[in-house]
Amino acid sequence: MFVNSDKGTSIAIVVNELITNAVKHAFKSKAEGKIIVNINPGKEYSSITVEDNGSGFDVNNIKKSSLGLSLIELTVKEKLNGKIQILSNENGSKINFDFEN
Repeated sequence: MFVNSDKGTSIAIVVNELITNAVKHAFKSKAEGKIIVNINPGKEYSSITVEDNGSGFDVNNIKKSSLGLSLIELTVKEKLNGKIQILSNENGSKINFDFEN
């Protein structure tokens, strides 16, 4: 998988923001936790998943109030021509986004 510098920068911003959000919010009620980043390269599209075993959040409420998440979604859609899926419950969160290579 090869991406140009503009796309690489956008990917780095999204992944950094997702990891930062997990560090700040996911483990407030836990002494420790895990954050896993998976990269799945493909021929036309690739995907990246950022997953944690934190306390989770209400996806519907956070979408309305989180500027950071709004910027992540906009970057994935507009800069990466991709899609994002956000799943979360009391056992953690999993955010997957794909993008054109």
